Amino acid sequence: MKMLLSLIKKDLLLVKRYIPITAVFAVAIPLFVATRIDIADGGFLSFFLTVVYVQFLLISSLSMKEYKYRGGALLCTTPYTRSMTVKAKYLFLLMIFIGTTLIYTATATFSPVEIPLPSISTIGIALLLITIIYGIYIPLEYRLGYDRARYMTSILIFVIPFVLPLILRWMQAGNAKFNFSLSISNGLIYPLIVVIGLLSMKISTSIYCRKDL
Repeated sequence: MKMLLSLIKKDLLLVKRYIPITAVFAVAIPLFVATRIDIADGGFLSFFLTVVYVQFLLISSLSMKEYKYRGGALLCTTPYTRSMTVKAKYLFLLMIFIGTTLIYTATATFSPVEIPLPSISTIGIALLLITIIYGIYIPLEYRLGYDRARYMTSILIFVIPFVLPLILRWMQAGNAKFNFSLSISNGLIYPLIVVIGLLSMKISTSIYCRKDL
């Protein structure tokens, strides 16, 4: 566990210069959405976009640093195993999600404009979607390399803000009951997150352990 925490600390040090910028984004995005987009979704869009962009900025920055300075190859000369390196990356993603949730909650609490506080269902659905996105992306990054995988993520990140509001408006126009707590029960969300996360981690570890650095 101590070695795993050391790897997470290493990741934090690599992206420390970007943390203030992402903290500003974590505050600015919900304020922007609250004043510019009128969708009665319980605050899901605002929360999800905030998490997506903060994670994208930090994970992209981390991958860029590791790619630029051949961090993976250097770690192989240390006692840290490749399996531990993969686990640290997934835990780092979870830490970013938790940190962003705390900043978002503080912003919603003290904001001069009305921003709905994220409910347990909103947090669960957002985490599930994030787990699916990065559960696919991280194995692809290990398989294809950062330089090629980043283009797919960049396209996805820029498409989401345009597609998601259209989907939500379409659901509301069709009188669909837009209630995440009824869509998927909380009792199913979190086990699903764990299963997808562990499966993705196993695939990533398998790919990375066979990769020639």
